[in-house]
Amino acid sequence: MLIKGTTAGRDGDDTEAMLSDLYPDVSIVKALLGPDETLTQAQISCQTITELERPGSKTVGKLETPFRQVKSALR
Repeated sequence: MLIKGTTAGRDGDDTEAMLSDLYPDVSIVKALLGPDETLTQAQISCQTITELERPGSKTVGKLETPFRQVKSALR
């Protein structure tokens, strides 16, 4: 899974292509998690997002699609 932070210009736009070339058998989750204050706070405090937010919150919702994609790839 690629998590995209704030970038200036096009830096990082080729990351998916590079990883696909290096690891052709590895699936890449098609989800970009842009800058999010709650996600940042969770990382800083070494907590999961659900420890900071209620299950139905917008931030938790951002993680549902990539989670389902990873879970499906592992089956």
